[in-house]
Amino acid sequence: MDTMMKFYAPALALALLGNSASAQQQTTHVASKLLRASKTASALDLIGPRPTRPTAAAGSDRAAFYSEDFSSGAIPSGWTNTDDLTPLTDDPVLFEWSDDPSAVEVASGSFPEIGVFNATGAANGYLWANSDNFLTAAPATEHLTRLTTSAIDCSGQPTVMLSMLSTIGVFNNDANEFVKVRVSTDQVDWTDFFPFPCLVAGDPTPPCSRFSANPQEVAVNITSIAANQATVYLQFEWQGNWEYYWAIDDVELSPLPDNEIVMNFGFVSTTGNGEEYGRVPQSQLPATLNIGAEITNFGAADQTNVMVQHRMEDEDGNAVLDVTTDLGTLASQDTVVTDEDPTLPALASGVYTTSFTMTSDQIGLDVNPDNNSVSGFDAVTMARIAEINVGTSPRALAFAPNGRLWVVNTESG
Repeated sequence: MDTMMKFYAPALALALLGNSASAQQQTTHVASKLLRASKTASALDLIGPRPTRPTAAAGSDRAAFYSEDFSSGAIPSGWTNTDDLTPLTDDPVLFEWSDDPSAVEVASGSFPEIGVFNATGAANGYLWANSDNFLTAAPATEHLTRLTTSAIDCSGQPTVMLSMLSTIGVFNNDANEFVKVRVSTDQVDWTDFFPFPCLVAGDPTPPCSRFSANPQEVAVNITSIAANQATVYLQFEWQGNWEYYWAIDDVELSPLPDNEIVMNFGFVSTTGNGEEYGRVPQSQLPATLNIGAEITNFGAADQTNVMVQHRMEDEDGNAVLDVTTDLGTLASQDTVVTDEDPTLPALASGVYTTSFTMTSDQIGLDVNPDNNSVSGFDAVTMARIAEINVGTSPRALAFAPNGRLWVVNTESG
């Protein structure tokens, strides 16, 4: 298959499903290669793009001292907008203003999840860059798109959080290297921040993906550069090569919230090596299950008596596994990953849902309680759900991103 052709067989992902964990792993790899070879959506969405958990809440318990909602009808006055790599003979990839949330559809690759920019204020105006650029193949030269603000006054602000609503998709260049928010006080020396650390091209391993949530609530702590500075510049930089699009809206600067603890993701692995499967034959069930979650204290205050509960339930809501990890005190801006290997009880054939919930002494003061847990049947933001044939009977399955859902199957193979 020509790797730049925008088509593939839509039924292949379902047809390749096997009855063993090893067969499913092979299916995942084959289908993901096809996803990389094509930028058009199909039934391969089952293991294709999925939204990621926001790294932190965009909201704050303190008022923003700077905001830009792009409702003026154009890119804000004084901002610069350049493409520093595309040759002058080719069309540059620049940010443009729109008040049509569906304008991004031309760069969505027909993936419905990103066919419309779903930021709440998009109809009043937003900015977006089209890396797809109406091309039929990757260009010979990458684009280096840079959108730079005018000076922002952060004086008298001991902490500074940048937040925005954003949607982005990558195809060739990993966002954790090539998508940056840069901060400077003089436009000479820049400090790079990476707002999408788990957005990767090619064959992503959960919990990473090729598309952000739509929109993703991005929050970046830029205190180290911006605090108490009278002149601060922000730059949105994207080095891409036939990616999808990057849309941004509702950019704000505000103090860090005091209490904002975030569960980035949870994982369930039957191999102990991080691999996750949408179904596991009973004959291949391990004696122990590897489970864990990543927790970040994004707030300005330390969080004490932090605990994470990992709970697995059967289809009737009965707990078959319940493990609590005590993390003690989590200092401001620290990130930890829990990693447990509890004994797995005998499981009958069925659907099992794993949830991860955290608590702390300050949990009642948390700015955004919605990001304090992750769990199973959230088909919009957490897992891709589809119905496929398992043996002779259909069963609802998910290719389990982050251990949200997995199935024990009596079939052997």
